[in-house]
Amino acid sequence: MSEWRWGKIIILYESHESLERLQGIFQLTGPGYIATDIVVQQLPSPQLRPGFHTYTSPNNEENIYWPLMKRLKDTYPDYTYVIVDAATDKVPEIMKAADKSGMTKDNYKYFLTSLVSQAKI
Repeated sequence: MSEWRWGKIIILYESHESLERLQGIFQLTGPGYIATDIVVQQLPSPQLRPGFHTYTSPNNEENIYWPLMKRLKDTYPDYTYVIVDAATDKVPEIMKAADKSGMTKDNYKYFLTSLVSQAKI
């Protein structure tokens, strides 16, 4: 992964343990490294926020990740590389939200850490 030259990256993480796993990426930031700019955002979790509920996307589908993905697309349109560190069972909903918000078009590329058995980050 250290040989990739992604430039601008969005990192979506689930927990503090996720941040620990991603430490290597943070150390590879700057000119000549994997990334020059990183946006780090924690994924929403109903368990962490009592009373937090799902949102209905424009396609009338409930998904707690859709507002976050929509905001990221609108706020950081040049950040098309996304690293997701989340439990495998959450990845389909995250990717569905990414698709509904337009974050699977326009050359978006994803690295899903939960689908890699041993990521050397």
